[in-house]
Amino acid sequence: MSVTHAPIAAAMSSQAMHDIVDRAWKAGAGVEHLLKRKRALVARVKLDDGGSVIAKLWCSAGVRALLRRRMQATNCHAEWKALTLLHKAGASVPRPVGHCLMRKGPYTEALLVEDLGVCVMGLTYVKTLLREGREAEHEQFIDRIFEMTEVMLSHGVLDPDHGLHNILVKADGQPVRIDFEVARIAKGPRGQGPIYGDMIGRLLTSYIFAAQPDLARIGAFVRRIEKSLNPPSPVLRRAARYVQEQMKKQRTTMNVDTHVKLGW
Repeated sequence: MSVTHAPIAAAMSSQAMHDIVDRAWKAGAGVEHLLKRKRALVARVKLDDGGSVIAKLWCSAGVRALLRRRMQATNCHAEWKALTLLHKAGASVPRPVGHCLMRKGPYTEALLVEDLGVCVMGLTYVKTLLREGREAEHEQFIDRIFEMTEVMLSHGVLDPDHGLHNILVKADGQPVRIDFEVARIAKGPRGQGPIYGDMIGRLLTSYIFAAQPDLARIGAFVRRIEKSLNPPSPVLRRAARYVQEQMKKQRTTMNVDTHVKLGW
């Protein structure tokens, strides 16, 4: 399906934003639900000018959730802060359009971001490149992934869900990082915190899922982590535990046994 993308206004009024997010949950003409769960909704909403935006809506009920909204400590706000910071830094992320508290309906918060159009998930893209022997494109893609990761780290954005499953690939091969709702922005040195280790572990695990059973290629990715990102030893040890836990889960649930040797 092709999507027309007209430029989104740099500033959007509060009323215009609420009109869009209300359309998102009500569905109807010009609205495509991309993901719908009990407490979350992602929809593509066509605009009057022929363009479109992506609306992400969350539902968090109860007093604790209300306090988190007032403290700006929700997943919606976390994603807004990370996207805003990274977009200003020139990172490959969707442009954040706005976020708001819902005035009515079954959802409590909403976020609007740029619509990237028809993309391929990063995990699927890497599998395709490897299956078809497109080595140059694979190496270029991996370079871009590490550049993206380095920008995130240099700006203190730590995300334990950082992996190929949260990277979309545009038609020109450009990877775009999405979904920052569990990301945190470190106020000081990122140091040796557990979230940093989980971030590295998640990135490596997602590549293992794409490249297995090619242990040589996985080993090259491991060395790239060590050289390009150079995390401290405690972070690598935490990442190694994460990877081994995921490999054990894969053996148990999918009967796929990939032994990754890490000297961490």
